[in-house]
Amino acid sequence: MSVDLTGENRPLAVALGALPTWKAHVVAGRRATAEATFNLLWNKGGVYPYPTSAQTIKVVSTSTADDGAPPGTGALTGYIAGLDANWDEIDETFTYDGTTEVTLTKQYIRIRKLTVLTAGSGLANVGVITAYPTGAAASVLAQIDVGDNHSNQCAISCPRLYRLALYDPAFGWNNTASARYRVREFGGVFQSRAHYEGLVMTGGPGMLAVPRAFPAKCDVELQAFAAAAGVSAEFLAVLVPDA
Repeated sequence: MSVDLTGENRPLAVALGALPTWKAHVVAGRRATAEATFNLLWNKGGVYPYPTSAQTIKVVSTSTADDGAPPGTGALTGYIAGLDANWDEIDETFTYDGTTEVTLTKQYIRIRKLTVLTAGSGLANVGVITAYPTGAAASVLAQIDVGDNHSNQCAISCPRLYRLALYDPAFGWNNTASARYRVREFGGVFQSRAHYEGLVMTGGPGMLAVPRAFPAKCDVELQAFAAAAGVSAEFLAVLVPDA
């Protein structure tokens, strides 16, 4: 007996390719250090520097072992995905060059993820890998911690011609924490849409009976502050064509 996944479980249908025009991304982030104010849950910590225009991006590691030519023991090649000046999805692959900056070929107004595609004998990046706009090394937009092979930031931006449905925000912590998700629609300011206060447990708010929907060219992120180190979060973002 066949099951109509498009009606029974749309997120599963997206994952299995039953709705090829829809896209699903699991968005996850973690902050290892304590912070006394609300900030994005991402591994670098602090305020996330959203670009206001498309930028040429550079990628670099703190280790010479993350080098694809000649091959080192760490990261060899990488992949980056994001949005261009028109808020259309773009991506590219590249070769790491250790502690020497690699200039990417496309310009990005948002970066969704940065990864290690292939690695040497160590099977993972040896150094911390960062991506940032040319001439602004302090404005890190994505970071891969040692051995992770994938960046870590609990935020996503919706491309034009799509709408974004947010499913199942969930948080984990090891001490008292306050969390929230917030949204910035294009041309506006960030608005907090839900708060989760004073939580002292591992877990989160659980599944949403009805997903939250947001328009094209919006930014969605999960934030938290905590009295102790160790807060993580994730959610499912489903991009639906805005017909």
